[in-house]
Amino acid sequence: MKKQTRISALLLAFAMAFTLLSSSALATEPSTLAAQSTVVTIAADTAESPVTASVSKPKATTLSSVKRVSSTKIKVTWKKVSSVTGYKIQYSTSSSFKKAKTVTIKSCKTTSKTISSLAKNKKYYVRVRTYKTVSKKNYYSSWSKSKSAKTSTSTSSRSNSNNTVYITASGNGKCYHKRKSCPSLKRSKKIVSLSKSKAKAKGYKACKNCKP
Repeated sequence: MKKQTRISALLLAFAMAFTLLSSSALATEPSTLAAQSTVVTIAADTAESPVTASVSKPKATTLSSVKRVSSTKIKVTWKKVSSVTGYKIQYSTSSSFKKAKTVTIKSCKTTSKTISSLAKNKKYYVRVRTYKTVSKKNYYSSWSKSKSAKTSTSTSSRSNSNNTVYITASGNGKCYHKRKSCPSLKRSKKIVSLSKSKAKAKGYKACKNCKP
């Protein structure tokens, strides 16, 4: 009888131990699954991270001309490139572009620019390149071949010629003229030039034929 009691007690203890082990296994399994799920999610996020695409250099432009406009201005003209954001103009008194200054043109449609506030009687070297903006970053083409132009020492010769008028050397005439070939000066043997302001100061009036 005692032997049967002992066997029953052992069986009961074994049953209780098995129940405890099963409960522990069930409690552990969700944690393991959650950990595995986290690993998968991280791997998926890493795989979906964006990759920056490479951007090629924009097409270069050609410098058409660099011309003097006045004693302190030059005009720069270049070829249009439709596929870019704009242009960068660089100018300097040095052919190697030391201490060069840069002007930014923010439209691909613009193909000329007058640069002002330059020093008189100086030779300026100019070059131009294109740029393209992608994701707030600028990408540049190579520089064009440079061209040069020299500013003058004073105002343009055309302005000076407009201020010059002609009168008869004898002083018998009453008018000042725009050119020596004016019909009113045909009979004059000798013609002299002077500034328009001086002619007015001497009492001469503008010729009605050549209208200076």
